[in-house]
Amino acid sequence: MLSGPKATSSDDRTLRPWRIDQVYLFDAKALLAEQRGRGVKTGVAAGVREAQWLAAEIYPTPRRQALVLTDQQREALNSFTLRA
Repeated sequence: MLSGPKATSSDDRTLRPWRIDQVYLFDAKALLAEQRGRGVKTGVAAGVREAQWLAAEIYPTPRRQALVLTDQQREALNSFTLRA
């Protein structure tokens, strides 16, 4: 999952730059099992809890040890951030 800036109501007719703010890596089997256990319907826009998002983050804050990005990978992702 790649994530950029959150859309606002003023973005309807605005072209927003393509950028990467965060990257997440989910264990699909574990996530699916958790969702089924909570009775969540799976598919597009399935409910993912905030704690699950936090646990899956690998960029910019490396929280998931299943995949640790190299300095070169982090630098490549940094090239997609918006600089003021």
